Amino acid sequence: MNTLTTFLSEETVRQIGWVLVHFLWQGCVVMALMWGILKTLSKASSNTRYIAAGLGLVLMVLAPVITFSITSSNHTIAVPGTVTTQPPAPSQLTTGTDDLSRRCFMRRQKS
Repeated sequence: MNTLTTFLSEETVRQIGWVLVHFLWQGCVVMALMWGILKTLSKASSNTRYIAAGLGLVLMVLAPVITFSITSSNHTIAVPGTVTTQPPAPSQLTTGTDDLSRRCFMRRQKS
């Protein structure tokens, strides 16, 4: 693991791990689609089945590449009609419980 992190950042290594996890279900989906397509094309010519199987393999190769580019922390997807904003910093988040616990603590101190 240390050898891998010398070439890649920890975030990239973590992202590659998640891409591999996602590829498990993506590969199963492509396999199920290809099974159905090849079952449907069972009476078609061998060239047609060969092209369909080749496209399935191309999908298998592209799935992790696309997943990596989508899940990249530097990559944001702009959906038309939406505004992308930065999430608030932790110091800006207030839950209301801090104020309540502070008031309860102050009441106990006065008693």
